[in-house]
Amino acid sequence: MRHLKLLLRTVLSLAMSALFIWLSLRHTDLRAVGRAMADADAVRVAAYVVMLLAIHLIRTVRWGLLLKPLGEVSFKRLNSASAVG
Repeated sequence: MRHLKLLLRTVLSLAMSALFIWLSLRHTDLRAVGRAMADADAVRVAAYVVMLLAIHLIRTVRWGLLLKPLGEVSFKRLNSASAVG
């Protein structure tokens, strides 16, 4: 029964994801999006990704410092919680 519930939740989640992706992209010219992505400057995209990773790391460390008076929290747990937000 437990496996059936997990399967049902997984299928329902995937179906909802597919529906919302379709709703968000139904009036979008995907070829134009592809062309724009191909024309993007790789250096700027890489710099943006590096900045996002740095921001995420800083937020994770900040949460660790804020929570330190309440107890020690592992970096893995802090990272997981920061990724959700």
